[in-house]
This record gives sequence, structure tokens and C-alpha cells, in this order.
Amino acid sequence: ARGQGISRALHRQRFELLNQAAGHEVPGVFIDVVNPTRMDDAELQAEHAVGMDPFSRLKIFQRLGFRRVDIRYEQPVGGPDGGPVTKLDLLYCPQRPADSVPTSYVAATMRAYWSGWLGPDRAAYFANQLEARAEGRRVLALLPPAIAPPSRLP
Repeated sequence: ARGQGISRALHRQRFELLNQAAGHEVPGVFIDVVNPTRMDDAELQAEHAVGMDPFSRLKIFQRLGFRRVDIRYEQPVGGPDGGPVTKLDLLYCPQRPADSVPTSYVAATMRAYWSGWLGPDRAAYFANQLEARAEGRRVLALLPPAIAPPSRLP
């Protein structure tokens, strides 16, 4: 089933539905994904055993237009001892070609995303931390995803 354009068609449909729901063209969509270059060998083998290898996944997202937001991304909870998940990257797919995304838009989107499970106050706290990691940059570069050769995979 690979190579038939199904992912691209679903991706286009996602934008159409989002635009319709918003009543205007949305700037883009964010996803957080595991950065396989931060995984140890055991984690890579476990990921490979239960699904698609994470390097291939990043290549697919890149072909769909997703770029890595140039900021250290941490999902607030879910990591060791309930702390942040630090092995993720934040990817963004702009609907129109772009080389950057406003920092305020990134923080506002993450605040909204996190509010559902953290509540508005904690979500605002973590979104403010994310914005602080931008160190005053008003826009964040969009870079290629961290794709390394899958030489560490079984």
C-alpha cells in the first residue's frame, strides 16, 4: 500500500477540514514526534518491533512538508517519574511555504493543546517555559527533521 499517495491525500484532506472548521485558512499544523537520535539502542529496537522505524516515519513527515521547529521541545508530563518527555521534536507543516513560524503562535498553540489534560493554568505555565526557551527570538526557524541513517536498527 506504500507509494500510492494515500498519506498525501489524507494530509490534504486534514487541511481542508481544518480550514472549514476554522472558517478560514489555518496557518499550519503541529505534531510532536520521537527524535530517534535521542533514543538508545533498546528503545530503537522496541520501537522497530511494534511499528514503523522512527527514521522512516520522520522521512514521511518531511515529504509531507513537516519541518522541525528550532526550539527545545518538552512535552510537560509523561516522561521518567512523571516529568517531561524530552525525546520529542515539535514539527510544523505550514499550509503555505515558510521558513519560520512566530514564537507566539507556537506557544499559543501548545497552550491550547496542553490545556485539555493539564488545565489552563498549568498549560500556560509550560507554554511560557517553552516561549522562554526561544531566548527572545520572535520567530523560530523551520529546519529539516533530525533524520539519521538507520544503521542502529536491527
